[in-house]
Amino acid sequence: MNALVNRKHQVVLIAPGSKGAHESNLLRSLGADYIPLKAHILGTSATKSIVYPLRLIDTIRDADRRFKFDVIHFVNYSTNLLVYPLIRRFSRAPVVSDLHALASLRQTEPTVNEPLVSWAIGLVFEEMALRFSDVIITPTDELRNVLARRFAHPRNIFAVPNCVWTGEPSLDRLVKTAAREDRSAESTIFFHANFLPSSSSVKRSLRELERLKEVLRQITARGQNVKLWLAGPGVSALSHDRVEPVVYLGYVEDPLAYLLRSDLVILPVRDRTLGIHSRLVEAMIAGKPVVATREACCGLFPHIRRSGITICESLKEMAESACSILEDSRRMKMLGERNRRVAEELFSSSRVGMQLEHAYSVALSG
Repeated sequence: MNALVNRKHQVVLIAPGSKGAHESNLLRSLGADYIPLKAHILGTSATKSIVYPLRLIDTIRDADRRFKFDVIHFVNYSTNLLVYPLIRRFSRAPVVSDLHALASLRQTEPTVNEPLVSWAIGLVFEEMALRFSDVIITPTDELRNVLARRFAHPRNIFAVPNCVWTGEPSLDRLVKTAAREDRSAESTIFFHANFLPSSSSVKRSLRELERLKEVLRQITARGQNVKLWLAGPGVSALSHDRVEPVVYLGYVEDPLAYLLRSDLVILPVRDRTLGIHSRLVEAMIAGKPVVATREACCGLFPHIRRSGITICESLKEMAESACSILEDSRRMKMLGERNRRVAEELFSSSRVGMQLEHAYSVALSG
C-alpha cells in the first residue's frame, strides 16, 4: 500500500472493522482511504463461511460505486473462496490476487508437520485464484514458476516482494543511536516469531525455537558469551521453561528497535515454503548478518553471494558460522552492510511500486 501511495495512486483499503482507532488513523495518515468491514459474525463456522463473503462483497460493491475501482487487489488469501465468483457478478474491474500470505504457509508438499487436509485447502484456494484472477502476484520466482504451469495466462504472474521502509528518518536515527551505544562483551542474538496457540504457525515457531536453543548451546560450548532475545506474541507462555541465557521479551511493538541493538540473527528454518521470510528481510534492513538454513532463504538465492547471509546445512555448521562472525567485529559489520544494501535494492517502496504498476497495467490491458 505504501509503495502505491508514494507513487501518487489512490488506494482504498477494505479491512476488518476490528482495527483499533490508532491503526485506522495510521492507515489514513499514510494516504489511504479506509473502509471498515464488520467481520464479527455470530454462529457456526458454516454460517460464518457463507455470511462473511456476502458481507465483503456488499462492502466492495458499495465502495466500487463510490470510487469506481480500476483494479481490485486481494491481499488476504483467507478472504473466502466464494468471493471470487461473486465479485464477477457486479464488477468489471480486473482482479489481482496477491498470494504473499498463502506462500508463507504453503508447504511444497504435505508432511507430518503440514497435514494433508490443510495442504489440500491451500491448493483449492490456489485453483480459485487462478481461475478467476486476471493477474497473480507472488513473493518469489519459485512460487511463480509453480503456478505458471496451471494458470491460463502464465505471463500474467509476477514475483513482487513486499516493500519495507528503507529510507525513513526514524530508521536512520535508530541506526545511529544503536551505533553510539556502549556494547558489552556479551553478544546478542535476536529471534522473533508468533507463539500464540491460535496461530497456524505456532508449531513451526516452536520447532524453530528448539533448533535455535541447540545452536545456542553449541555456541556457548565454544566459549562465546551470548544471550538470546526471544520476542513475539505468546512468548510469555514459554517463560515457565526458562533456559539460560534466553531473555523472554514477550510481544514487542517495534522488533526493529531490538534488531538494531542485536549482533546476529539465526534462522534455523526447516519447513519448505515458497514465500520470503519477513524475519530475514527485517534483519537485512536492520543491517545485521544472518546465519540461516537454505529453507529460510527462498526468493533470495540469486542475491546470496553479495549479501551478508551465510547458508548452513546443519545446526553444527550454524553454530560454527555464528562463532566465526561474532569473533570478528569487522566482518560482522561488513556482512550487515551488505544485507542492508541488498534489502534497499530489492524491497524499497519505489522498486516495489514500479513492479506493482507493471502488474496492474497488464491487468488493465485485458
